[in-house]
Amino acid sequence: MLLRPIRSKHNSPFLFLYILCCLLTSFRAGVEFPVNLLMCFEGMEEYGSEGLDDVIKEEASKFFKDAEAVCISDNYWLGTQKPCLTYGLRGCSYYSLTVSGPGQDLHSGVFGGTVTEPMTDLVRLLATLVDNKGKIQIPGLSELVAPLTDEEKELYKDISFEMSDLYQSLGSETSIHTNKEDTLMAR
Repeated sequence: MLLRPIRSKHNSPFLFLYILCCLLTSFRAGVEFPVNLLMCFEGMEEYGSEGLDDVIKEEASKFFKDAEAVCISDNYWLGTQKPCLTYGLRGCSYYSLTVSGPGQDLHSGVFGGTVTEPMTDLVRLLATLVDNKGKIQIPGLSELVAPLTDEEKELYKDISFEMSDLYQSLGSETSIHTNKEDTLMAR
C-alpha cells in the first residue's frame, strides 16, 4: 500500500491519523491486520511529486516487490462528519500547444477584422474540449472509461454530502449538477 500525505484544509493529516488509529486499534485488540502495509510518504504533490517516480522505479523490485495494491491518500473529506475513500482517480494528461500568427503585434485599427488572431484561435480550440455541462468532447476518450455499474451508482445515495455545503463553499449555486449523485459522479 503506497500512501501519500494529505495537505489541505479538509483533511490535512487526519486521514493519515485515521489509518494509524485503525492499525493501532487492530493491534491492541489482538486482531491480525488482513494485509501487509507498505507506506511511502511524499510531500511534493503541489510541485509535481518530483522524484517520486524515480523512487518507485528504484524500489519496485525491493521495497514494493510484493505490493498488490496502491492507495493514494490524496483526497479530501466531502464534509466534516466522515472520511472518504476514493477508489478511482481521473488521472492527468499534459500537452504542449503552439498557436502562431503574424510575425509581430498588429494595430487593430489597421488590421483588426482582417487577420486571424492567435488568441481567438486558441480560445475557440480550447472551447471544443469540454462542453458547458462538463462533458469532455474529445472523440473516443469516454469509451476508455469503465462504465458505472448499478452497484456503484447505488453507493452514492448513502454518501454524507449536501449540495448546500457545496453552494456554501462556492459562495453561489453555480454548480453544473443540481443533485449530489450527479455532482459526486462528475468529480
